[in-house]
Amino acid sequence: MRITAPNDRFGFWRYASKYYELIRQTDLDHAISLLNQSRKPDREAEIHTINSVYGQIAGQIKEAQAPYLNMTDETFEQLKVRIINHWGEIQIIAATVPASIEINNLLSIVEAPTEPISVGLTSEDVNKALAYAHYIRPSFTVIKLCHILGIKTN
Repeated sequence: MRITAPNDRFGFWRYASKYYELIRQTDLDHAISLLNQSRKPDREAEIHTINSVYGQIAGQIKEAQAPYLNMTDETFEQLKVRIINHWGEIQIIAATVPASIEINNLLSIVEAPTEPISVGLTSEDVNKALAYAHYIRPSFTVIKLCHILGIKTN
């Protein structure tokens, strides 16, 4: 299982790293517990969300997310087993991502923006972006993993 993350844009990694921090704090037993509580995404609800959030590009998002949107109960259970079987690898990957405070410090050193407001984004913009980011890439990202586990950042 390969977890990927979108290219860095205005310190995206600072926000994505919070997801990795949450994964690092989740041991295998807790991951199993979360997965046991996890339910297959409701296809119609997901499509409704994509349509309302992405507007004109919703068709492209739905096409890219077809494997996620079209999961059967069986494929969702297989995904959960794969997550459990690869939890050690997931933890190793999570351990390689610097903490959000480190990323913030690195951005400050190179005088890059560290706050959304610096590039014209509101807190609401960032919250929406993080809430719907798991739709952007067809690959299995840390944000999609956290979405399936029901883990959310503050």
